[in-house]
Amino acid sequence: MAAAGSRCLSSLESGMRHPLIGVFTAQHNSTGAQLEDALARIAEQVAHYFSHGRSRNEGRTMKRYLVLTPLLVFFAAATGARGQFTSSDSYTRYELLAPETHQFRIYYEVTETRPGARFHFNPIREGSVASDESVLDAATGSPLKFEVVSGAQARADVPGGDFNPTARYIKVHLAHPVPAAGECRLIIWKTYKDDKSYYSEGDLIVFKRSLSIPRNSVVLPAGFEVVSSSVATQVLAESDGRLKLAFVNAGSGGPLEVTIKARRLKKLEASQ
Repeated sequence: MAAAGSRCLSSLESGMRHPLIGVFTAQHNSTGAQLEDALARIAEQVAHYFSHGRSRNEGRTMKRYLVLTPLLVFFAAATGARGQFTSSDSYTRYELLAPETHQFRIYYEVTETRPGARFHFNPIREGSVASDESVLDAATGSPLKFEVVSGAQARADVPGGDFNPTARYIKVHLAHPVPAAGECRLIIWKTYKDDKSYYSEGDLIVFKRSLSIPRNSVVLPAGFEVVSSSVATQVLAESDGRLKLAFVNAGSGGPLEVTIKARRLKKLEASQ
């Protein structure tokens, strides 16, 4: 590997070459200012190398060019960005269950970053009935203790915290206090029943929900096809044949109004 790297650098340092360098980012752990800062520091380091590096063969500085191209591709950017991960790297997956149940299974990834924090509070959406909750430490896979508390109880644990006193929260007991500039990554499972978010409309099923998480996906029940989506989405097939709609909230952090409509495949209707 070292020899290959040396040959690669020698090739790049040829006086007849003008390197074009692309940095591809997606599924990164920072957004906005943090991501821009990380890209800027990559540009600075690479530009410094190509500005001051000397050709081994010719002993002179050459003209070099740098282009940074942030694209949405599947590449986990290991940029070593300053600071700590924030909740902007959260991800939610909604698995729609049988339409008549009005239920959907939620898989939620989130990072707790408050230095010294011993708990994480996950709000239960008003109007939704939660069940089958479980919480895992993403670093170890170990289950974590949790309980459902009111907003008033949450405020008692975190004075000054922004909690609705009449709302309910899943209070997660972290495996250890969050260290300075550290984090605790969590996986929260729960099932919601909400007939205002997931319902039938004639021969269609409708998932209509306001989503504030940056990255989301919705998995249709088996045997259903997409009719429409109010947001730009990537449609993927799961290993079991179900269709998944993946999309991002690329706005300023406000909620994304999502309405997805689907129907049962006709060939399945004919066979029933």
